[in-house]
Amino acid sequence: MVYYTFSQGFRPGGFNREPVSGAKLDGVDQYVASLSYGPDSLTNHEIGLKSEFLDHRLQIDLSAYYMIWDNVQFGLFNPQAGFNYAFGVNGPSYHDEGLEAQFIGKVSEGLTLQGSGSLNRDRQSTSPCLVDDVAGTAAFGKCITSFTSQGVTQPFPNPFGEVGGVSAFSPTFEGNIRARYEWQLGSYKAHAMLGGNYVGSMYSEPASYVSGAGVTFPTSTLLRYYQPGYATMDASVGVAKDHWHMELYGTNLTDNHASTFTTSAQYIKAETPLRPLVVGLKIGASF
Repeated sequence: MVYYTFSQGFRPGGFNREPVSGAKLDGVDQYVASLSYGPDSLTNHEIGLKSEFLDHRLQIDLSAYYMIWDNVQFGLFNPQAGFNYAFGVNGPSYHDEGLEAQFIGKVSEGLTLQGSGSLNRDRQSTSPCLVDDVAGTAAFGKCITSFTSQGVTQPFPNPFGEVGGVSAFSPTFEGNIRARYEWQLGSYKAHAMLGGNYVGSMYSEPASYVSGAGVTFPTSTLLRYYQPGYATMDASVGVAKDHWHMELYGTNLTDNHASTFTTSAQYIKAETPLRPLVVGLKIGASF
């Protein structure tokens, strides 16, 4: 089967808790957040192939997609610039294109291989800015480029980033593969499985955030961290008979260490670690 899909969707807008002002320049606010923000929308184009080959021993699903994500809803929080409460605004747009593939193959009577993978390219396509919306200020109607904090005037980086920037949690490649062998062991049904999973490198925040590389004591909740890619391996062996089964399994067999989320939200560098090596035994029965 060859197919083409066109779809559209949106998230409704919302409301902020209260007007939030900040980015003072010489003691005068340059921005007052609106009490509401608008919807964002997604347009998706996808083409694909679903088929079986080699006398139905190999099943393959392929797809290619192109998505346009407009007026993305952003939550902004920047205590340094005086925005001490998180508030919602509409920000840039993104173009996302990629390929996905899945397969299941019956190699022999007892051996099955299956896997999937995706290539993804996610890039920012527009670059709006936070506009001075306070009438009577020097930069009214223009992009806010500086603010004063503790008597010092410093640059105000564009919170929405630049055209071509990569969005957060957008690895270029992800993939996994599994091999499972089943056989008859006397009156028991036995199996063995070995699998691997890979997640590519990514960033924890949008490209507009300041890099946290080398920062020992964060003074901002907006630091952006590079998260290296990582791989894990899993395995299991088991037997089953009648209505009961038993399985010995292990996950992250190489005890790989990686961060699945790195943040400075609490003014420290905090990492959510990958679950370490786990070995367990499952015994169960069906009724």
